[in-house]
Amino acid sequence: MNAKLDNITTQYRKFNENQALTEGQLNEFIDYFEDQDRLSRTRLSGVGVVCGFQSTYIDFVLQPDSVMEKKSGSEDREIDLNFNTIAITQGAGVTTDGDLITLRQKTDKEAEVTIDFTTNTYKYFRNYTDKVGYKHFLIGGKQIPLLELITQEEYTQLKIQGDYAHLYDQAGLMVRLDERHWIKIGAEVSDGTTLLSSVLTVGQSDWATGSFPGDPSEFWIRASVTHGVLRVQVSLDGRHWPLVRLASFPIAASYQVGPFSCTPERGGLEVVFSEFQISAPNGKALHDLS
Repeated sequence: MNAKLDNITTQYRKFNENQALTEGQLNEFIDYFEDQDRLSRTRLSGVGVVCGFQSTYIDFVLQPDSVMEKKSGSEDREIDLNFNTIAITQGAGVTTDGDLITLRQKTDKEAEVTIDFTTNTYKYFRNYTDKVGYKHFLIGGKQIPLLELITQEEYTQLKIQGDYAHLYDQAGLMVRLDERHWIKIGAEVSDGTTLLSSVLTVGQSDWATGSFPGDPSEFWIRASVTHGVLRVQVSLDGRHWPLVRLASFPIAASYQVGPFSCTPERGGLEVVFSEFQISAPNGKALHDLS
């Protein structure tokens, strides 16, 4: 796992007055001192957690009082925690690569972060599967249970199965910030046919429809919000993901996401939702349909 120290830069060049410097010479200089910093940490200070990083799983059904945080010198304030979360205290440590690790939070300045806080909470996480076979993750040849924290910029995927027959029968996925900022997208019956339908609300609502690209009785929806851009894709097989909508959407620390269905003209619509996932955006190019 210590890939950054596999090859060590052991020397650097001295420069002459008015010398023209190449990219390699400058990088050699930086690499030498970076490697020395990493070696000093791992060989002299050691590797591992120095202090802090105490983790707690907070269940807001069993521990509703955890919603309130007492901040020194101020009144109680409510934390925006809508789901079960993991709370981790601030700490310090050194990785096997010689990286210093702390918890960080963004500031108003894009290039700056702060470490001056006691605890960070994480709403989004998933089971972690070690594909490398790191020996410290194994006991008796089996991986210990691990959770992977993921970004709060949401990437959501959902499989939907339904039998749509009457006007406005619909089911799909909703991403919501508040009552004035949300989107719902899915299958919806209108004018005697099942359409691919979306309603985007940012202050005011629109309604966009198009022919469903295949059999609407079973399909997948994928949505992500990254840097204020909402991206929606729909798949008929769970492997090929054409883009169906790209729009501006407010930047926020978190969003509410989940399945929806409604039958305003009748009762009895049956819909099966499955394979619901919330994870980090996949970072693929806009026209990468995989």
